[in-house]
Amino acid sequence: MSETTDFHDGVVKAALEELRADPIPLHTFALYHDHESAAVSVCADIRESSTKGVHSQNRFMMKYFPEHIREGE
Repeated sequence: MSETTDFHDGVVKAALEELRADPIPLHTFALYHDHESAAVSVCADIRESSTKGVHSQNRFMMKYFPEHIREGE
């Protein structure tokens, strides 16, 4: 395996170990990569929190997205 694959495997394994030690009713499991800092993190969330986050993001995006479409961006 490559060094990058080994690193990502380690991040996922560490997250799964934490979830096994302190389980939650898991709904979302996602990897995030910040290209500026080259950081990788894991999001593990329950349905209620995930749904709330999606609705919040959608409200924000719909406030600005149509304007950008009209402007051809």
